[in-house]
Amino acid sequence: MLMKHTKPLVLAVAVVAMATSGWVAGQAPRPVLLKAPPVAVAPPPPPLLRIADAAAQPVRLAAMKVESRVVGRLARSTLELTFRNPNNRILEGELQFPLLEGQQVTAFALDFDGKWRDAVPVEKAKGQQVFEDVTRARIDPALLEATQGNNFKLRVYPIPANGLRKVSITITERLPVGRDGRTTLRLPLAVAERLENFDFRLAAPGLAPSQARRLRGLAGIPWLQDEEGLNLTVQRRDYQPERLLEFAFELPAKPVTVVEEKDGQHYFYAELPMPKFDKALRPKPARLALVWDASGSGAARDHGKEFALLDAYFKAIGDTRVSLSLARDQAEAVGSFTVHGGDWSALRAVLEKVTYDGATNPAAFHPSGPADAVLLVSDGLGNFGTPALPAFDVPLLAVSASASADVLRLRHAAASSGGVFVDLLRTAPEKAAQALGEVSPRLVALRSNGARQLVAAAPEGEGRLAVAGVLSEESTSLELEWRLASGKLEKQTVALARGRAVAGVAAQQWARMRIDELEPEYTLNKGEIQRLGKGFGLVTRATSLIVLDRVEDYVRYDIVPPAELRADFDRLRGERRQQLAKDRAMHLEDVVRRFQERQSWWDKDFPKGEMPKPKEEMAKSMASGALAADAVAR
Repeated sequence: MLMKHTKPLVLAVAVVAMATSGWVAGQAPRPVLLKAPPVAVAPPPPPLLRIADAAAQPVRLAAMKVESRVVGRLARSTLELTFRNPNNRILEGELQFPLLEGQQVTAFALDFDGKWRDAVPVEKAKGQQVFEDVTRARIDPALLEATQGNNFKLRVYPIPANGLRKVSITITERLPVGRDGRTTLRLPLAVAERLENFDFRLAAPGLAPSQARRLRGLAGIPWLQDEEGLNLTVQRRDYQPERLLEFAFELPAKPVTVVEEKDGQHYFYAELPMPKFDKALRPKPARLALVWDASGSGAARDHGKEFALLDAYFKAIGDTRVSLSLARDQAEAVGSFTVHGGDWSALRAVLEKVTYDGATNPAAFHPSGPADAVLLVSDGLGNFGTPALPAFDVPLLAVSASASADVLRLRHAAASSGGVFVDLLRTAPEKAAQALGEVSPRLVALRSNGARQLVAAAPEGEGRLAVAGVLSEESTSLELEWRLASGKLEKQTVALARGRAVAGVAAQQWARMRIDELEPEYTLNKGEIQRLGKGFGLVTRATSLIVLDRVEDYVRYDIVPPAELRADFDRLRGERRQQLAKDRAMHLEDVVRRFQERQSWWDKDFPKGEMPKPKEEMAKSMASGALAADAVAR
């Protein structure tokens, strides 16, 4: 714990989203007028760390250590970030970062004198209150919380004057599958002009060098093979990082299963190849409602990819009538446009001149008139009016091209209407346009005699189904029921064995997938989401992760600490509860004594004298008991 703390400044930082995004600013840029956006967006240039202008020099990222582990489609990457503060005053750091679809923060830790202290889950409101309290007391806290959609904020205090502070963040993700059937792991490293130290290790258990390809970066570094599988290790000093590391891995033809025991339950996570069902073409809409999100956050979307998608989609449709509306705090009907032979130049000219400003009201996403389908281009984030998206009585074709999108909300709204959602940060525009014109099979039932609490996720067009649950037998089978585009039901049976034991994967994946199912009805399911977040150490809209410096702080706020502090926590909490019980007993004894004194006074004949008053020491005892009760309650 650092002494002589001064008033903290605020450090606004951007951090990496581990699959396909680069580092992005924590806040949406100011409204801009678009001028013919290009088809591709260049990666953001360094430097990427910013602080309030009150500080003389910027805090910079001095060192970075990355450890990634790939199992099937799952990748678990731990980033250890070391920040150097060259100023003569202490800073409070705020690390803002978006994650992509399929990514989740599964752990974070703070360095205390060379030892890592893991974060623990806490209710979101309580976490905010505790962070503010201990910061005012000049005690070292850190708080990781979800903001909106899949965006996160990490607050750290203090970053010492002329010193270093280390933060560790673990991100687990489902890797996207390319056209060649390989998964792709992308690690953007445009994080600093130069790093004092860079350490990188990649492990892929069960794979051979022939099953992995290095697509970009680290040329000349050989793959190594050990008894566990494939690995790659790099250590550099005074290193100018490459902008992007990219690797591709073969997916095994057989199901991949990992298991984990937690609290007496055997959780599993499995990836199953999906059957080769035929897809049906979606009827071409004669009337298409195009809802274009023109709110302030829309300026951060990749409009080049959006326009490339529209170009491919209208070429596939050929002829249609498009009614355009702009969505901000309210809907603005712009007009109707005729697309003939795929030519949508008049509509594009209008979209290129859109000014992005104002709030986002999800109610404004509803089309202004009748249509055969609704094409919604938005990040799905709302900050005005009702938070829920409107119900659509025609298929919703939802499109996102933003690293800060609320993917779950858009996907759920599209699926509920019989439509489809595409993420242009994971899917090429041409392939996304094809997906908009197809109707894919849907999983309608999932059963097993040897497993329970089953959840499933099947990303569009990736050919593999993710399933998680709790095993009650050593081996079992899953029965899946699919509804084809024709309406016919098709059954599939897949054998499921215990599989490889991998710590920190299966249980959290099950909890995350279950939360994803509950999120679209957040108000109704808030309690269950909070229970899952706290039980499995996940950041949700209802839970955060917090690190505190002293075991006394965990006791004071009744937050269960990490394992290394648990013995002291239990001892101190037991002592405090004993003191509380003692104070309460003393208080009750005092109440009885005072009552008896008053009763004795009332029983006397006149003259009675003065009514007995409470003794000073008893008043102090009562105050002590009240303070102890308050401390334990907090």
